[in-house]
Formats: sequence, C-alpha cells, structure tokens
Amino acid sequence: VLTFSRGAWLSSLATLLIFLLAKGYIVRLRFIAILAILLLCFYFSPIGTYVHMRLSMTSINDISVSHRLLMYEWATERWLKTPFTFLIGNGVGYSGEELVNSPPRDGLLVVDNVWLTMLMEVGLVGTAIILAGQVLSSLKNLLIKGPNCSQWIALSVLSLSIDGLTFETFFWEQVGILIWLLTGVLSTMNAVVQNNNK
Repeated sequence: VLTFSRGAWLSSLATLLIFLLAKGYIVRLRFIAILAILLLCFYFSPIGTYVHMRLSMTSINDISVSHRLLMYEWATERWLKTPFTFLIGNGVGYSGEELVNSPPRDGLLVVDNVWLTMLMEVGLVGTAIILAGQVLSSLKNLLIKGPNCSQWIALSVLSLSIDGLTFETFFWEQVGILIWLLTGVLSTMNAVVQNNNK
C-alpha cells in the first residue's frame, strides 16, 4: 500500500470488505452511513485524490495491466501443451525457466501472479493445498466471535493472498517471508485452539 501499488490497494479494500461482511457490520444501516461518510472524507483528502488519480490512469494499454492479462494466456498455452501438468505441476522453478525459454509477447520475464506461478509449478493439487491452508484458514478465523489476535493475522494473510493475483507475493523475499511466517503462526494458533477444545 505504501508503495502505491494498485494491486495492494485493491487487495486491502477487498480484505476490508470481507472482514466487514464476516463480522456482520455491512448489514447494519448505521454502520453503512458512517462508512459512507468516512469514504467521502477519504476521497476528498490529499491521499484519496492521489489514489483516484493513480487509478484513473489505469487502462488496458498500461504495460502493468496488459502484461498481467497476457500471463493468463501464456500460462494457459503451457497447460494445453501438457494438460497433465495442470494437475501436478512441473516442479518448483519451472515458471522462471519457461519464461526464459519461451518468453511472452511483451518480453517481460515475470509472471506477476503468484497463483499462476504456483499452478504451473505445483499444479492444481499443490495450489489447492496451499489455498486451503492459507485462505480458508484465514476466513475461518474471521468468523470467530469477539476480538482475537488470530483475526488480525488472518486478515494479513488474506490480504497478501489476494494481492498475489497482481504480484509475486510469495517469492519476493521481503513479503514472502512475512506471509509464510504469518501462515505458520496462524496454523499454530489454530492447532493450539483445537487442542484446548478437546
């Protein structure tokens, strides 16, 4: 968010909406009015004006957007050549090698979508396991009643996972270490809660 990444802004907004829905705040009329006022204040603030300007510059012709869309086509071409690998993947590091051996039309050698990268490298099976461990575990924690430390960790993991649609979240060292660490902490906290409930 601090780097003015549009993907990070959108993932933060999506995470906030998921949190508000999970907690039942959005259905309260009084809350909707307060939220509308806060959004208007943000929109007319200097930061809100800058965010609006950055988002209004976004177009399909923007290399940042067109490359990310192109990568869906590029990855699909790989799966159509060897459909079985869609299920089990080609091994960790495959996407980097394939980018060099068969670069996309725009010549950028990055997938910029962690979920596409994972589908190519560990397949649908591996990606589903990771999704279940991170995203579903995070959503489960959000539904717990009352304030809970694990909910804030879950929100962070969920936001970083959504941001992975526009960024190589897991493989960029600074963010990757954080998301895997938070996922481990969240899993441990869930295991402790389950053991205490037995």
